[in-house]
Amino acid sequence: MFIADGTRKILCSKKENFSFKIKKTPEDKEPVEYTADDVVSIEYTEETENNPDGVRWESHPLARPNFSSRYNTIQRLVCVDKVGENATVYWWKVWAATGQNFSSRQLVTYFGVRFHNDAEGIVYPYSLVNSVLMDPKYPGLKDFCKNWFKGPEGKVHKKEAKENDAWILDMYDAYLAQQNTETTAE
Repeated sequence: MFIADGTRKILCSKKENFSFKIKKTPEDKEPVEYTADDVVSIEYTEETENNPDGVRWESHPLARPNFSSRYNTIQRLVCVDKVGENATVYWWKVWAATGQNFSSRQLVTYFGVRFHNDAEGIVYPYSLVNSVLMDPKYPGLKDFCKNWFKGPEGKVHKKEAKENDAWILDMYDAYLAQQNTETTAE
């Protein structure tokens, strides 16, 4: 199977990270189009220096709060960045309006996390992890995330976050450890 237009189609469609076309062989004339609703994952097995195991795109609901529902999600293709013991970090690109009066568009990379114990498999953009959205499913995570960057250890965590996009895996492991400690203390 061959991606018809490379990742360009995934990134530049009307709905970013939603659809792609694939051919059985490079010579095929008619590619078949798939959407994030149709597939579970896409794996590029070509090894590169940055991705020795190849690249894996997965289809997951992406948290996208709006005015009608703060728990709104949309199905999207997101690329696996790093898999941890309790969570997985993903990245995806979207076109964002930038500049004066939002007159230009720029391709921006976002990072998000899927917690392995989340039954719905929702990917939460990093900006939502320390929001009120997390309280019902993950009590205390919002405050834990905010406190992660405070105090003497917070400076170390801030530096780590700038250098490592997967910093949230360590933070979530520490959150779960604290939750387990509080549960056993009761």
